[in-house]
Amino acid sequence: MRLALTGDGLATGTDITTTNTGRRSGTKVDIVNPGTGAIKADSSLGVPSIRVQTPGNTNCWLRYSNAPTRQDTASLKYASLEMYFEAIPSASHSIFSVNNETGQRCLEVRVISSGLIQGYDASGTARTATSSAIPLGQWFRVDIEYKTHASAGQMQIKVYADPADPTPTDVSPLATGLNLRTETNNNLYIGVTNGSVATNLDYRYRWCWSDRGPAPFGTGWVLSGWVGNTTQTSATVVARTVLASSVRLAVSESSDLSDPVYSDPVIPDSDGVARLDIENLDEDTRYYYGFEVDGSIDEEMNGTFRTHPGSGPIRFSFAAASCAANWSNSAAFDAIRNYTGPDGRMPLFFMHLGDLHYVNPGVPDVSAWHDATDQALMSPKANDFFRHIAVPYTWSDHDASHSNTDGAGAGLPGAQAVYRSRVPHYPLAATDGKGIYQSFAVGDEVLFIITDGRSYMDPIDKTDDANKTKLGAEQKQWLKDQLSTDYLVKIWFHEDAWTGGATYPGDDTWTAYTTERQEIADYITTNGINVAYIHGDLHVLAADDGTNVVGGFPVYCASPIDQTAYVGNGTWTAGTYPLENSEEPNRYQQFGIFDVDWTGTSLTLTYKGMDATGVTRVTQTRTWLAPSEPGDSPFTFWDGTTEVPLTIEGVWDGENILPVAFDQIV
Repeated sequence: MRLALTGDGLATGTDITTTNTGRRSGTKVDIVNPGTGAIKADSSLGVPSIRVQTPGNTNCWLRYSNAPTRQDTASLKYASLEMYFEAIPSASHSIFSVNNETGQRCLEVRVISSGLIQGYDASGTARTATSSAIPLGQWFRVDIEYKTHASAGQMQIKVYADPADPTPTDVSPLATGLNLRTETNNNLYIGVTNGSVATNLDYRYRWCWSDRGPAPFGTGWVLSGWVGNTTQTSATVVARTVLASSVRLAVSESSDLSDPVYSDPVIPDSDGVARLDIENLDEDTRYYYGFEVDGSIDEEMNGTFRTHPGSGPIRFSFAAASCAANWSNSAAFDAIRNYTGPDGRMPLFFMHLGDLHYVNPGVPDVSAWHDATDQALMSPKANDFFRHIAVPYTWSDHDASHSNTDGAGAGLPGAQAVYRSRVPHYPLAATDGKGIYQSFAVGDEVLFIITDGRSYMDPIDKTDDANKTKLGAEQKQWLKDQLSTDYLVKIWFHEDAWTGGATYPGDDTWTAYTTERQEIADYITTNGINVAYIHGDLHVLAADDGTNVVGGFPVYCASPIDQTAYVGNGTWTAGTYPLENSEEPNRYQQFGIFDVDWTGTSLTLTYKGMDATGVTRVTQTRTWLAPSEPGDSPFTFWDGTTEVPLTIEGVWDGENILPVAFDQIV
């Protein structure tokens, strides 16, 4: 993961605040404390930066609170500062420090009065320092590499006279055996935290923190990537960048990116976002990609995806889940990527069923929605996840505006705009710029339908009759049209529960929209459509074969990625996991795996509700038989006008329709 602060996109002299540090400038800071000094954007030296000025003794800093850093003692962490000083400070002052969650210092780095850069441990003892004074009147770079540990921590400082030069001009001794504390080291300070001694400072900086390697100063770089919109021959990756003027994808069948093909170059927009499309790929093929930023591959942010299989018998797996806590670093992210399906490969894609985060912005300001999306993608495991598996996504309430929001939610315009910017979605069917409903196929027999339960949703307390809608008229007709296509099975992804117990005040699921639900169920039943409905929202793993379902089709719940348990009030033929609700800090990290096997005559969907340790907690299998061709039948019947070939779909064994051949009939 990476955090960054550059001042890009802000006019010189603009006060740095918690609301203008995101988007093109970098990642949103949580606290700004200028003291009696000033922290402002500055481009007077020809490049965007942050300028710190203190008229006297004062603390003057920015802080990332509860940053989702890797909390282990083995990983190196990197803080990089590109800096500009016109004079050496008259007193020692801090430029970067790390505190734990209780506010105790883990480490601190200062520029001292001799111009050296010195590193301090948790007790405030100097442990390592550079040997030469910092350059003046020019930009230079400082990399601080460290491992946190109560007795085996380490720290080293490197200075680069040219920020883009890969070779440092000054390297401090590697200090080992340090007390840098083992406790959660997730409060990052940039600026002056020892203001009782620092006086009359004036310097500029651009900053990046990473758990992968130093930021590639000299070019722009990537903060996060999200791959999706995969088909048999194409894919889309959306890059969130800083300081980048041009970005393109290098795509290869080799993990070393040898012999790549390239996407068209894209100039990032005013939010630092670049949407990169790659086409003319081979079907059912694993590809690897890198972001080429301003002519150089940002190697720490490479990713991978797999194109869809084509016609004929196919086997593949996909995963689905919802509900990830803010800054979630859930083990479920790794467990999904590490799952190996019956085809011997990882899931083809992961369907995110909503509540990407619980920020609840509730405002139309797109800055708030970019910040919330950054937060969801910034933890180490999530940052890797969204770059290494295709992730189609629909929202729920917390990530569409606020809790239990309907179509009048104040935050929806911002969410709708940022969805179109940041999510590598399939073509959106909505013609009004609001809805995010879409569909895609895998092979010739499975259509995946994604609906939007918030953009057109009537208020929960509206009278439940034919005038009350969850989907809106246009989306509902689109859904019926998708259900009526020739695909053997339609897998319908929606954010919340289709069926359950009686409704209740504040219920935002289909049980508060029973008239529209029955309309859709009747359409499915009347037309004999094969449907599987997959949802999240409830914080539980569950499955029903249709026995307790309005419409009689199978329903699966896959959740939560990282939240407390909420079982709901429904009845499920396959049961639930867990069996009862929980409260903080007792969170569950789990997801659903779906194995698909199309043999040419039947399609089997096997659901496994799994926890992050790989234990299957709930399972259910459903098989649909392809209609037999009339020419295959040796039997006919008289319909009153002519003889019609007899067709047979299978035999019901009490749970599934089982394939049967005519020569098996006795």
